[in-house]
Amino acid sequence: MIRTLILPLVMSVIAVTAHVVATTIRRHRLRLVENEHDLARTLGESVRRQGLLDAVLKAVGVGVWVVDARGNTVLANKAMRADPALAVVLNPGAGQGLLMSADRCTPVPAALLPSARATAGEAFTDELYWAGPADRQRAYSVGSHGFPSAGGQESGAVITFVDVTSLIVALAAKDNFVATVSHELRTPLTSILGYLELVLDEPGHGDIQEELLVVRRNAEHLLSLVNDLIAVASERVDLSPEETDLAQLLATEVDAALPRAAGTGLQLVLDVEQPLNTRVDPERISQVIRNLVSNAIKYSPNGGLITARAFRTDAGLVCSITDTGLGMTEEEQEQAFTKFFRSARSRETAIPGAGLGLPVSKTIVEGHGGSISLDSEPGVGTKATFILPES
Repeated sequence: MIRTLILPLVMSVIAVTAHVVATTIRRHRLRLVENEHDLARTLGESVRRQGLLDAVLKAVGVGVWVVDARGNTVLANKAMRADPALAVVLNPGAGQGLLMSADRCTPVPAALLPSARATAGEAFTDELYWAGPADRQRAYSVGSHGFPSAGGQESGAVITFVDVTSLIVALAAKDNFVATVSHELRTPLTSILGYLELVLDEPGHGDIQEELLVVRRNAEHLLSLVNDLIAVASERVDLSPEETDLAQLLATEVDAALPRAAGTGLQLVLDVEQPLNTRVDPERISQVIRNLVSNAIKYSPNGGLITARAFRTDAGLVCSITDTGLGMTEEEQEQAFTKFFRSARSRETAIPGAGLGLPVSKTIVEGHGGSISLDSEPGVGTKATFILPES
């Protein structure tokens, strides 16, 4: 009886086990088939995306160079490899002399090459480099953006090279044109002013004295504008340094601007340390102060407070003009020192100006070895600051 019962029981257990195993195998096989289909779809999508990426990289005229964390080339598109000036940049062993800085003469040190800066984790945009032989140099606007490691892929950076040679040449041609025309205008203006002085010195012109003074004032303004055009076109000014008290220069310009400020309902306050002696060109630094004070008055149409300060710090002699006027956006601040730039608000409200005051001031201050900057917020006001080395 025991044998009769055990045999069917054992066979039943074997049958159930076989059924379970078969079902499990069938499920695993179905899962494997589904995984295989998913992998095929993923592979197809990956191939499609790779093809799209290759097509985009081949189509764009921008040089694209992808490097890993050690600076080795991961990817370089056709525009990068086809450009003779950029092809050498792909050489990981290349060092100093490979690229030139913005002055087209100074070789960029190996540590400051785009690939070295990118692998060091630095992100940058619109950096100007020159590449190629001296007689066929090309200008490139270079940018770098890093990416983190993910999915087993190590980190690196994408470096882009945009050929801006035509733009640089066009800007240089514009500056040459402006400088040439300005020089041609300065000679007759100087002659006009000279003859006006002779006429004003002669007796018998009392009935037209006021009109002659208006002519002289406008001719002097036009000559000042022409000189500004020449300065910004050449990006240099002639300086005649001498021992000067910066505090006295600021006080003189503030006193001269008081009537104009009062006429627009502005309060002009002077806050200076006495004295602030340094070696600068007094006429040029006065021109900078005059430009900054004039801007503060023009861009404060609703009255308010303008504070002119000058003091000594470890960095040098600091002069700042702070107003409570219209202010500027961050984008406008970035372009404020660009030649002929005028904000949209100034154009809408018909505030007069040629967009030369800040560029000329920057040229003068940097010619003295100093620096100039803006700190502004729309509706709050603007603070213009320049620093001169103490000598």
